[in-house]
Amino acid sequence: MPQCRRRDGRLLLRQAVFDRRAGAVTLKRYFRDRMWAIRPPRALRENVLRLERAIEQFTTDHGRPPTIKDLMARLDGLDEEHILEALQVRRATSTTSLDASAASRDGSDFTLGDSIGSTDDGFDQAEQRTLLEGLMRYVSPREREILRMRFAQDMTQAEIGEIVGVSQMQVSRILRGSIARMSVLAQQPPAPSEAESCAGPA
Repeated sequence: MPQCRRRDGRLLLRQAVFDRRAGAVTLKRYFRDRMWAIRPPRALRENVLRLERAIEQFTTDHGRPPTIKDLMARLDGLDEEHILEALQVRRATSTTSLDASAASRDGSDFTLGDSIGSTDDGFDQAEQRTLLEGLMRYVSPREREILRMRFAQDMTQAEIGEIVGVSQMQVSRILRGSIARMSVLAQQPPAPSEAESCAGPA
């Protein structure tokens, strides 16, 4: 009986050690897979965990944070590119809300979302306006006025015809012809400027 008890005691001890190790592995896997705000591939997550352990151990041993070369010496199989990648991915473990307040130089309150720029259509509109102004030189003054009334003042073809003194059908024909002509000109490559023509090839 005493021998059986001793044997059972050893089995229980081994089982306790096994359960403890299995529990630690399970916890590590849980934190590896669940602590990410943005989940990168598993290989990257494992590299980050290795990296964090190496940084913590090196800092404890030397009293300073490690350099990339120090980490390469400790992490077998990870070159400089993989370590830099892991350092970048490491930031994905937590995120900051766009509603979080951000500091400003003048002391005003605003959120991180307020600092995100928006698409500015003014540049495209300015470029299109410049192109249109150049094309308008190739239509007659009458066509230019009809185009202005139709698209700038949003007048109907009937209203334009009453002002110009032509029928609505004639207004439609003038608009189609002038727009078609400008479309063809817009697709042609720009002519060299006078300065470039005088200078000749470099």
